[in-house]
Amino acid sequence: MAAQRRYVAPKKGSGGEGVAMFMLVFMVLLVLAFLRWQVAAFIAGGLLPTFVLAATGHGVWHSHRMQCVGAMNLAGTIPYAVKLWSSPMMFYTLGTEVVTWMLVWGAASVGYMLLYVGPFIASVAVQSLNKERLRVLTKQRQALIDEWGAEVAQDPAKDKTGPR
Repeated sequence: MAAQRRYVAPKKGSGGEGVAMFMLVFMVLLVLAFLRWQVAAFIAGGLLPTFVLAATGHGVWHSHRMQCVGAMNLAGTIPYAVKLWSSPMMFYTLGTEVVTWMLVWGAASVGYMLLYVGPFIASVAVQSLNKERLRVLTKQRQALIDEWGAEVAQDPAKDKTGPR
C-alpha cells in the first residue's frame, strides 16, 4: 500500500521580496516624476489597489495575490499612462473622468476576481479531465476483460488461493 502524502504549505518568506519590490516601484515612480510628473502621479493613483494589497495583505500566498492583482492593475493603468506621456496636458482631463478610474481600478478588481474564481475553474477543469481519464481506463479495462477473460479483472489481494 502506498503511503499517503500530506500537503505541506510553502514556507513563508522573510518578507524581503515585498520590500525590494516596493523600493523598485518607488524608484521607477521617482524617475518618472523627474521626466513626466503627470505620468508618475497617474500611475501612483492607478496602482492604489495594488498598494493597499501590499500594505494589508498577509499569508503564505501573498506574493501570488500581489502578482495577480498588480499585473491586472498595471494592464489597466498602462494605456492611460502612455496617453499621458505623449500629451501631459490631458492629466486633468483624465484625472477627473470617472470612466478612466473605473477602467483602471476595474482591471484590479478583475485581478481580485481571478483570485477567487480561478481555483473554482481549475477544479472544474481537473475534475472533467479526471472523469475523461476514468472513462478511457474503464473502456481499456473492458477491452482487456473481453480479450483475456474475467480472471484478469480479479483483485489478487481478495483472491484466497494466492499466487499460482
